[in-house]
Amino acid sequence: MFICESEIEQITLDLLRNENCYTVLYGPDLLEGAYPERSFTEVILQNRLRAAIDRLNSHIPESAREEAFKKVFRTSGLSVIDNNEAFHHLLTEGVDVKFSIGDGKSRTGKVWLRTSQFRRIMNF
Repeated sequence: MFICESEIEQITLDLLRNENCYTVLYGPDLLEGAYPERSFTEVILQNRLRAAIDRLNSHIPESAREEAFKKVFRTSGLSVIDNNEAFHHLLTEGVDVKFSIGDGKSRTGKVWLRTSQFRRIMNF
């Protein structure tokens, strides 16, 4: 039996929506309306990312949440493929944020964000 990528994506989105209470939005819809959330040149939905960091990690200090936000925008790869792989890792494994909880101990929090696929136009 052969399953194409779009079927795998739909199964995943259905699981996220039905079993994990995610809201699934169509990517191009984020470009239109009174308050567009991104342009075709942007990949990260900054307002949603900040909201997710705050919602999922409200127990960690604001400075650590801000560091997580900044880590998502740092590109360390020498190619688009390397940067895409690093970004994929952040989405699938979470963004590690380490902070002090006192007595010489530290704690790590994770940041998660999901959207269905959308198109990005790159201007070279």
